[in-house]
Amino acid sequence: MKPQIKEQATEIDRSFGIGKDYDVTRSGDWVGVFDKGHGKHQVVRSDAHLICLPDGLRYPIVRFLGSDNFLVVDSRTDLGRPNGMIINREGTVRSTFLAGDAIDDVVVLGDLIAVTYFDEGVFGEHPPSNEGIAFFDFEGRFVWGYRTGMAGSAVDISDCYCAVRVNHSTLAFSAYQTFDIVRIRPHERSQVVNKLPEELHGAGALTTRRESVYLFSSREYRGTIVGWEPGAPPVEIAHRTGPLRGLEYGRFISYGDHGFTVLEIVTS
Repeated sequence: MKPQIKEQATEIDRSFGIGKDYDVTRSGDWVGVFDKGHGKHQVVRSDAHLICLPDGLRYPIVRFLGSDNFLVVDSRTDLGRPNGMIINREGTVRSTFLAGDAIDDVVVLGDLIAVTYFDEGVFGEHPPSNEGIAFFDFEGRFVWGYRTGMAGSAVDISDCYCAVRVNHSTLAFSAYQTFDIVRIRPHERSQVVNKLPEELHGAGALTTRRESVYLFSSREYRGTIVGWEPGAPPVEIAHRTGPLRGLEYGRFISYGDHGFTVLEIVTS
């Protein structure tokens, strides 16, 4: 049976501001970061709990960090200033850290934070962006970097196009130039690399379910969600207006100023 798409749209109260980023759990809980204007941002979660953020954020990313803490990262940093904040439910900033510059995505695993970078970071001047992917603990301490830690077995990362949590211990990603699908277990510093058909190179979003890989808007399938398994041909699933970002277990998220939609791949 050809996979189908199940959509769940969530409208957000406009009084929260302009939505800049969201994170959504499998149970449906969500957290968002909102621009209130004049350089002010706030974090709001699905139970309407609200936290005001320090001034100065430009390109904020928000992620759940367990049940009571949040991670807020600014995609850019000037002069190596800390651009990551770990904040508790009461709004107290527990720690700040330098997450690197030119951050493309942030993926939270069981007890590690994976930060991926686009080319301006990889070839820039603010470590650990030159690692392509950097891993931090839940206090914001740098643990290790992909390029150095994987040494000769590392795939080349000039720009990490997309990444997603597979499970609590595994990250999947695809990066320029090879566009392999890499599943890495950072605690073990081990990885499995699958060569991707050339027509699927350059996808802007990725999610997985078991051995299946789902990619959005690759080189030959612009604006299309495509399913793929090693050794099998690609399967077109649905056309969608992007951008999308991958979420765990066969899901994508798209969002606008005042809401978001979760797209789930349904296979039976």
